[in-house]
Amino acid sequence: VTIKETVTTVAIPAGVRRQTTSELPRGQKRVAQPGRAGSKRVRWEVTMNDAREVSRRPLGEEVIAAPQPQLVLIGTK
Repeated sequence: VTIKETVTTVAIPAGVRRQTTSELPRGQKRVAQPGRAGSKRVRWEVTMNDAREVSRRPLGEEVIAAPQPQLVLIGTK
């Protein structure tokens, strides 16, 4: 049994933020700002047995870039 530490980079989904506006006809949608996914670095403790991974446990996370949500305008006019 061998225990080692490894680091991976994981994407953080951007998400969607909806906002109503009277500048658009009722029910019409428009993307006002495109979203951008973020990323984080995750440290893992990996347990190996005969060169095969048996378990993986997260030790910590560090956000590298925060996600920017997509802004969707929804008309109410």
